[in-house]
Amino acid sequence: MKQIYRELKKPEVQEVYKSIVIDTVDIAADLCQKYICNQLGIENIGDGGWTNNGWAKYKKEFEEVFRGLTMMGYAVVFISHAKESTQKDKAGKEYTAIRPSIQSSALSIIENMA
Repeated sequence: MKQIYRELKKPEVQEVYKSIVIDTVDIAADLCQKYICNQLGIENIGDGGWTNNGWAKYKKEFEEVFRGLTMMGYAVVFISHAKESTQKDKAGKEYTAIRPSIQSSALSIIENMA
């Protein structure tokens, strides 16, 4: 992800591409977590504790890359797997909600970009 991001910064690449499709953003989020875990020398993102704060570093890295793409002028299209859940409306009637399967921390970043 970081290598592609560096390539997309190049002016000659920006002249060729106007849109970037992330298929799937679920995998991109997982790879971002793995990248941060490798940097911190931990197995799971939650293992960073208060000292390393893996979750905060993960969210910052994820947001920097995708906000950076939009700031460079790219149109970014995110594709995610879907998950279904049964919900109830205010009247108590059940319905099926279909939402992206991406983790809520990464989803909130993407929703704020939309």
